[in-house]
Amino acid sequence: MLAQATPTQPSASRASTTFCCTSCGSDQTQRASVVYSSGTSVVESKSTGMAVGLTKGGPVPVVGSSNTTGVQQTQLAQQVAPPVRTPTLKIAFLTPVVGVVLGLVAWFAAGLVLVATSTKANDVPGYVLVGTFLLVQALGAALTVLSFRRNRDQWPGLYAAWERQWLCLRCGQTFEPSAKRAAA
Repeated sequence: MLAQATPTQPSASRASTTFCCTSCGSDQTQRASVVYSSGTSVVESKSTGMAVGLTKGGPVPVVGSSNTTGVQQTQLAQQVAPPVRTPTLKIAFLTPVVGVVLGLVAWFAAGLVLVATSTKANDVPGYVLVGTFLLVQALGAALTVLSFRRNRDQWPGLYAAWERQWLCLRCGQTFEPSAKRAAA
């Protein structure tokens, strides 16, 4: 004999993990981290093509290929994205390059100014180049230290707060469930 299926109430464990939106009161909520991961995907595409090009000398075979990689996200996933770490290593490695480029630009600009004022271009002082380079290095070092400190001191708290965030699927508000509701 087959037993008939009867509708059941949500289990106590499910009811205790469903939170109501603090803005509209809806129980159609989901953890922000789940919304983010379900709306984010890595895209990788490889393609190869062949064609024939016509030239004065006759037909020429052409072969090409392309690789595409990227991340595809829904707008909802972008809305609830986790906090991002500051790219400390990129700042540290790019600072010397930026310093050299800006130093050369400043040196060239100083040369143009001297030429425009009827001074010999050879009189462009080398300290313009070196000074600009050192100034950029000092700013880069300060930015590197600040980003390292932010990643060490602030980012863990920001990430922990993000992990506690919920999203109302009805009104779109993010909220952190109250301790009273979570304990109930």
